[in-house]
Amino acid sequence: MVLCVDVEALVEGVVVVVVVVVVVVVEVVVVVVVVVVVVVVVVEVVAAAVFVEIEVGEGVDGGGRGGGRGVVVVIAV
Repeated sequence: MVLCVDVEALVEGVVVVVVVVVVVVVEVVVVVVVVVVVVVVVVEVVAAAVFVEIEVGEGVDGGGRGGGRGVVVVIAV
């Protein structure tokens, strides 16, 4: 029995497989990067739209026996 191997066809097949694997990996990396960028942008927009401001003022606690000072937490949207 004689085994004949077409080396040129074998090399072409390996090259095709390597190219397909590289293309798939690049596409997956691009999708992951896009998803991360979108998540970061959404978090930044939400963080910019909703912020907490703490103010110390006179008499905000009703001006009772506590000295008339208090803390107001304002959530702005």
